[in-house]
Amino acid sequence: MPKEGENGSKRVTIVCTGNELRGDDGIALRFYERLKNDTVLSKKATIIKIPYLTTLKPLETREKIIVVDAVDFGGKVGEVKVFRPGELCDDAGLTHRFEPSLLVKALQEADVVVVGIQPKNLEVGESCSEKCLNAYEKVREVILKLLE
Repeated sequence: MPKEGENGSKRVTIVCTGNELRGDDGIALRFYERLKNDTVLSKKATIIKIPYLTTLKPLETREKIIVVDAVDFGGKVGEVKVFRPGELCDDAGLTHRFEPSLLVKALQEADVVVVGIQPKNLEVGESCSEKCLNAYEKVREVILKLLE
């Protein structure tokens, strides 16, 4: 069970990020409401969405951070895979301008993992692919294992 802070706050944060305007890049943001309303997950972690991961301030006091995002790792569309930030190079992997090494440098005290969903379509104005939308249960399962 995750540790709690001095004021009872949860020390684990699940961060859904992406760009809803670019097809499957917005898949984690689409999953946000379902994850937030999941009674099992919400008891174990704080669940937030941060489009583009432009601010890291809310995450600085966390012990574990689980980033959910579209990651082009060459898998099958909708496949889910867990990465440590060091496994993702700065100019590849995540589907938008976010450098994993910046997150690692900013949050060196936290255990950071990325739950990546293989995208199909990243074009502006496109909707999420059916296979990515169907990956929700797998994403939830992976997150639950990471919270054990």
